[in-house]
Amino acid sequence: MRHKAHLCFHSSRGGQRKDMLRPPCENTCPGTGTDQMHEITIGEPVITKVGDVAKLSCGYKISGSLKPYKIYWQKHEKDKVDVVITAYVDGKENVSLKNPHFLNRSKMDEQDLTLSIFPVKVSDRGEYHCVIIRNFDIQRQCIVNLSVRADFSAPVITLSPSRCWQASLKLTCSSHGGYPEPKMSGFVSSDPSLEWIYHSTYDNKTQCFNIEGYLLINMTEEIIINCTVGYPGFQLSTILNVSRDCPLEQPPSHGVTIAIAVILTFVTLIVLTILFRCHSKYKNFSD
Repeated sequence: MRHKAHLCFHSSRGGQRKDMLRPPCENTCPGTGTDQMHEITIGEPVITKVGDVAKLSCGYKISGSLKPYKIYWQKHEKDKVDVVITAYVDGKENVSLKNPHFLNRSKMDEQDLTLSIFPVKVSDRGEYHCVIIRNFDIQRQCIVNLSVRADFSAPVITLSPSRCWQASLKLTCSSHGGYPEPKMSGFVSSDPSLEWIYHSTYDNKTQCFNIEGYLLINMTEEIIINCTVGYPGFQLSTILNVSRDCPLEQPPSHGVTIAIAVILTFVTLIVLTILFRCHSKYKNFSD
């Protein structure tokens, strides 16, 4: 009998609940027909950074052999067939059911049935289902939600036309490469009521967000500019002090002055030598 790569849940989501479960069999597995009800447990949500290892607990331990069990971990896909990450039948993993997206990126602990996903990608976020069956009786159903974050780069503030004092300045703040979608905030010391006007864009290739904002201000004094990029549980800030005065050009160092003087002297001597020789040749020609 060949297994299909999906499980079926037949109720709305919520807290603890009782659902109908159909394991991945050709039709209906013995002992798991429509008359069997089993409580589904909502596990602790997991938050993992991109590139790290996510560990999803099913909340169930097996002390002996896995042979009497059928164990399934799968990722719920809205409006699609759920994705099988791992499936154990008769004590062995059935690799043929494993979705290619998780191939060589996932492993289940055979004692506490914890699923590890590594390295985590943004696309791994979502709802995961753990199902444990023993001798055709459902022992455990658990749902674990995985949230994924990617850290944004430190915000960069740029000024136009320049850092020097001007009557009007355009400030730009940007940050990139993060997830989930961020917000931008901050302040300008000369006018706390000003707010960054920003927008974010989604990169389909990296599955991350970039964000950019701007401010137009009239500058009448030295100001302090703050730009903060925030996303759930985290924020990054940059502070820039803008002076009214343009920085003075630095005078050349003493060593540079001496070097320039030596070069000028040498060039002068060469020019005088050439003029002297030319004058001598002209005098001899005249004689």
